[in-house]
Amino acid sequence: HRSFNLSITSVLEFSVVHFAGKVTYNVDGFLEKNRDTLAQAVIDLFCESRFGLLRSLFLNVDTTGKQPQEITRKNARSNQPPQAVGRFRSSFRRQSYQVQRKPSNPLTRKSSTRKNKVTVGAQFRTSLKQLTVALTAAEPHFIRCIKPNQAKKPFCFDSNLVAKQMKQTGLVETVRIRKEGFSYRPSFTDFIHAYQGIAFPYTVKVASSLRNCFAILNKAGVTCWHLGKTRVFLKYYHEDQLRQCLSDHHQWAILLQAHWRRIMARKRLELLQAEASRVKREARDFCNWILATSESTLC
Repeated sequence: HRSFNLSITSVLEFSVVHFAGKVTYNVDGFLEKNRDTLAQAVIDLFCESRFGLLRSLFLNVDTTGKQPQEITRKNARSNQPPQAVGRFRSSFRRQSYQVQRKPSNPLTRKSSTRKNKVTVGAQFRTSLKQLTVALTAAEPHFIRCIKPNQAKKPFCFDSNLVAKQMKQTGLVETVRIRKEGFSYRPSFTDFIHAYQGIAFPYTVKVASSLRNCFAILNKAGVTCWHLGKTRVFLKYYHEDQLRQCLSDHHQWAILLQAHWRRIMARKRLELLQAEASRVKREARDFCNWILATSESTLC
């Protein structure tokens, strides 16, 4: 294959040309590194760890790679009361003539013992399921970290190193797909709720229809868009253009809020001034009453 190359210097090395570049592999110790089972001593060691996260990774998976809530038929029978077990055995003896026992196969016993071992694939499958549940319940944002230089120095930018990392992480391909595709795909309801003010007044209730979405896009002067059955397909730069069309509306809203706050502040100031005048008047009247009372007492 054109993407597979054998090493000239060593018989234990080969190279595979991936989309990001050429990767060299060494087969020395492949069996030990990629063994699909974990030793029981290793599992016991991690289960007794003082770190809760590390301990939970091995406590949540049993020897078959399934969740511990699953109960086998053997465990279910062992959890039954003695009377239920006795009735089950007696009924089983009465119907034993209908069942023919097959001789035990040593290969079957060997395969069943292998199933009881903890495998890396089983743990990976369980961890992948948990990760899928966590990602489905949230809104993930992926961040790619790129090193500017190998010397770990500030204000030093190696353009060749950065370009190589961007190619290997698939960032260039992602940007190309994002540029050619429709990255912003709101539904008709969300689109009209966000950009209704471009073509319709805010006091009117606009229906979530294809015609109204077309009117908003035509009024905004946006090109290279598509309308589906329930969604609007827009480029990555269309969202900025639509927000720019609403910038005047935002300025007017800010101006109205400023005037409203000024009116409310004036009303509050008038109330505070009236309250201060009332307190001063009552204090003056009280002082005059004290003086009049003291003069009459002296007389």
